[in-house]
Formats: sequence, structure tokens, C-alpha cells
Amino acid sequence: MFKILRLATALAAVCLGAATPAAALEPGRLAGFTDLFTPRPRSPDYELHMASYRGEKLNTQLKIRRHGDWVRVERNDTEGQRIQRIHTPTGVIVERTDSPATGVGSMSIRAPERTPSPGFDYASRKTGKRWKAAGQRCDIWEVYRAVDQGYTTVTRLGCVTRDGIEVARWSNGRTGGLLGDRMTGYYLRRGKMDEADIRPPTPALDLSAWLIAKPAAATGGDDYEVVLKSERGPDTVTLRRQGGSTFTETVNADGSRDMFSDRDDGVTVSARVGATGAPESYTARRGPPPKTSPDVRLPLPALTVLGQSCEWFDAMPDLAGEGRYECRTPDAVVLAIRKSGLVDETLTATTVSRRPLAAADLLPPAWLLDLNRWGVTD
Repeated sequence: MFKILRLATALAAVCLGAATPAAALEPGRLAGFTDLFTPRPRSPDYELHMASYRGEKLNTQLKIRRHGDWVRVERNDTEGQRIQRIHTPTGVIVERTDSPATGVGSMSIRAPERTPSPGFDYASRKTGKRWKAAGQRCDIWEVYRAVDQGYTTVTRLGCVTRDGIEVARWSNGRTGGLLGDRMTGYYLRRGKMDEADIRPPTPALDLSAWLIAKPAAATGGDDYEVVLKSERGPDTVTLRRQGGSTFTETVNADGSRDMFSDRDDGVTVSARVGATGAPESYTARRGPPPKTSPDVRLPLPALTVLGQSCEWFDAMPDLAGEGRYECRTPDAVVLAIRKSGLVDETLTATTVSRRPLAAADLLPPAWLLDLNRWGVTD
């Protein structure tokens, strides 16, 4: 929770026209590892290097570069390298990670959260104290506070230069002691930055190297699409399968859509589109192929759906606390799903189509990789 990207452009960025109410962004709700605070909507182009230490050992390094509406943050630590590019007027974040040690990589696009984070007071204010970092005199700000039962439990602080560059950041606990690491700038250069390096380049959103269509199974006859409807309401689920690839799209009662693509080679893609049709998140992740246990045939009566018979299997035998049973035909088409856990639910097929599927059928729509659809315009 404390790794919250703090772009305070909402204090003024959406106030570039002073009479316009600050409705687009609320500064403390932009999630990200950067935890960046900029109290001004605009600041000069700059490059800032920051670091934190555990004792004498270097723990984390950040390289921050800004040009116009975009901020690029490169983080290097024991988990590998992560790069975020933040569009300050909208709060949209484009992030790529790479961890050679684990073989895991990811790319994501995220819109800011739409509702306030409970338990936080995001009113920023100067403390009246000053400090020095990266060779710069700076004013210390209280950036935000975590509040529990009326008591401030954590205070996030930042030291900001007169032209709006945060050159140090840290958090104090309830008694004023330092929590975690202090990030301190040690190099700052103001000057024109290369926009092509800071703004997300088109190749950064090109996932073809990860998502090359896998060859179809040798039989060529296992492609299918099923639409299932919940017994509890208007929610529907579209399920598509081809070999070791599965795509699931859930249309919720409010019209929002949740999508998930899963492949047996360790690639997953998830996305969410809000009730208004605006994209909210897109994440592609690659890693080692998952280790799964074989599904378990259940001694339950067979079911007939749309004139087809199916038998029940436990699709999540290793997961405690939640359950998912699937009723499958002899050729593995899912005709019914029973979920148990926080909410019990049964979904039953309304249509079944055994047809060849294209690569695009097994992924969220490609338009989600177009930043213009997220409100990011030149």
C-alpha cells in the first residue's frame, strides 16, 4: 500500500485552467513503485539519480527523467530492473519488468484508481522545514498520511526543490521514527531530455515476441467457444480453448469486462475494461510454465446441457478455500461451472460453438495497447 505513485498533478495539473475543478485525478491514488511526488503540474526537464541503503549496502537505485507530460523511472534492485513511464495529466502508467534470476517479465498499462483509498489523508502541505539533497536546498513536505482510528500511523515525507523536483523521500512512523529506507538524490541535472527515450515507444507495447500464436494441436479439432450465464444475475462468461491456451471473458452486471488469457507455456494476459468502456488495466506476464496437478473426476451425476452430456471434474484440486468444478463433454467442452468460496455460483452454457480459433480470439482486444484509448494524446 505504501508503494503509491504520488503525482500531485491533481493539485494543479487538472487545474491548468484555474476555473476547472480538479476532477480527473486525485494525487495519492496512482499505484506504482516510484512513489513520486511533484507538487507542480509542470517542472523543467531533468535527470535525477537516487539511492537507498541498508547499512553500508546499496539497496535500491532509481533513475528519474522527465520531459513535458512524461516521467520515466528506472528502478534496479535485487528483483531485477523495472521501468515505469507515467503520463502526468492522466495518471496512466506503462510499466515493464525483467528479472533474469527468476525468468519472469511483464508489461502493464494501468489507469489511476477511480475511488479513494480508504485510511489515507492525501492533503499535502509544507512542514516549514528545509533540507539538502543532490546538492539542492529543498522544502520538506508532508505528502500523505495513513490514518487509523483518528491517529496518524505513517507519514510520507518528501523534500522538493523550488522548481518542483523531489530530491529525497522517506516515511516516518507514529512516533516519528524512520520506516523502511530513505531514498536520497545524489545527482541532478536540469536540461532538455530526449522525448523518444522517456515517452513509451511503440515497441514497448509490442508483445509479439511473447504472444506468437502457438501451433494448433495435432488433432486440430479441440477449438471451441462456450458462452455461460450465471444463475445469480445477468453476468455472462465466454470461454475459448485451443490446445493449451484458454481465454475467459466475464461481462459483469454493470457492463464492465474482465479478461484473462492463460497458456501452458507460462504466458498470461489479463485486462479490465470499465462499465463506461474505458480501459482500466492490461497486464502481460511471462515466466516458467506452471506446475499443475491433473484434474480430478468427481463422483457426481452427469449433466445434460443443450442436449449434450457432461461429467464433473475438480479443476482446482490444490486450492484451499475456493473451488471450481467443471462439467465437461467427452471432448472436454465445458458446459457448466460451479464456483465455491466467498460466493457460491453456478454458470450454465447457453451456446456452444466448435470452430477454429484465431490467435486474436485467445487474447484481450488489441486496441487495449493503443495509448490513445487510455486518454493519452500528443
